[in-house]
Formats: sequence, C-alpha cells, structure tokens
Amino acid sequence: MKGNLAKIQLTSPACTEVGEKVALLRRIEKHWRLVGKCQTVSLCFSFHAQILQ
Repeated sequence: MKGNLAKIQLTSPACTEVGEKVALLRRIEKHWRLVGKCQTVSLCFSFHAQILQ
C-alpha cells in the first residue's frame, strides 16, 4: 500500500473494468464481513486499487 493506492492479488478470478467500484469482503468465522471498498485503477493478474474513504 502506498498512500491511498494498494496492489491487491486475488485468490480467484474476478471481472471488473478500470474505474469500477469494488467491495472487499473477508470471511471471518462463518460470516462475510466488509473490510473495505476501492476503485480499480489498472488491471493485470492482480489489480491496483484506489482506496475510497
């Protein structure tokens, strides 16, 4: 993470386009929890995201 940019590597494929807003979820025990939201900046095997406030 650098400033408000983060490089996120996914464990499974996902489809998105540059500029789309993405929710980041994490499974904690048996429940899914929202851990963040971001907007895609660039795409490759991982994607670069701008963290939203």
